[in-house]
Amino acid sequence: MIEARSLEYTYSGGVRLSYPDISCQRGTSCLLLGASGSGKTTLLHMLAGILSPSKGSIHFDGKDVVQFSKTEMNSFRGKEIGIVFQRPHFVHALTVIENLCLAQRLAGLPVDKGQALNLLTRLNIAEKASVSVKALSQGEKQRVAIARALINSPSLILADEPTSALDDANAKEVLTLLEDVSKESNASLLIVTHDNRLTDVVKNQITLDIQAVKTERS
Repeated sequence: MIEARSLEYTYSGGVRLSYPDISCQRGTSCLLLGASGSGKTTLLHMLAGILSPSKGSIHFDGKDVVQFSKTEMNSFRGKEIGIVFQRPHFVHALTVIENLCLAQRLAGLPVDKGQALNLLTRLNIAEKASVSVKALSQGEKQRVAIARALINSPSLILADEPTSALDDANAKEVLTLLEDVSKESNASLLIVTHDNRLTDVVKNQITLDIQAVKTERS
């Protein structure tokens, strides 16, 4: 289970964001809703340990990951957290399946091409396995990014607008896959979105009424 309490993040310009508390059990899905530009991605990056909150705690199965060292957090993220970024960060010199296998290697796990192909098949993109990621459409890149996030069977899945570039049919398939995989691996699934198509499907929802305050700089 992941729990975030009293989280705040202060930007270099002095703007401080305060977030509502968040809790998501293993094997369940939760939508984090908010307008574009409201600080949703900043929250996701804190939950992933990419950004450090200026205040508050993030507990994962009882461990306060905010207290981890950078090395501990990098190792934990690689093995336990799958992230679907808004803008995929691929190694463009590699093919689709090579990018997935790279994620396995970086986490210190055995390379399993069969698992990678299975995910690509479930996302209806297996025919692109040997294609350079540079040749993919935006929607195809988003589906490959989802496959990469799921390749290591993470305990926590964080998805930042995973359906924004997809049509209705593919958006439904992607959401189904994310929920199915989270249940199969007993993972917590947090989806940051303003895609109203998802609100009728995922019942557990938190509206991010984020408070922004301009702080005095010394």
